[in-house]
Amino acid sequence: MASHADRHTRFNGLKLEATELVAAGQYEQATRIYREAISVLIGRSVEVPGWSQSHGMVTETYIKITDWQRIALMRCCNGIVQCRAMLDDLQGVRPSVCYVFLNINSRLTNHAVGS
Repeated sequence: MASHADRHTRFNGLKLEATELVAAGQYEQATRIYREAISVLIGRSVEVPGWSQSHGMVTETYIKITDWQRIALMRCCNGIVQCRAMLDDLQGVRPSVCYVFLNINSRLTNHAVGS
């Protein structure tokens, strides 16, 4: 099993690779790399969090991860949404929902880093 530091290094490398692929317009490949980064971050048995009006995002894994992992996870999810939007493949997700999700996550990220 990889150490926390090894997983962190691997995650950062994958996140950088995905960002470079997005900049090059290679959205399919970037989506795959973002998903790989998520599995490095929180494991291969990833559940998609459900939404509850009263409780927000909920899964056992999501509850147990650190704030850093949660922010990193949301950044990857945002990257996937951006790639899928560029490919016009949101699989039934309304663009307004994606915008709200990205906007909320941006505010949470800015708050977490002290902006």
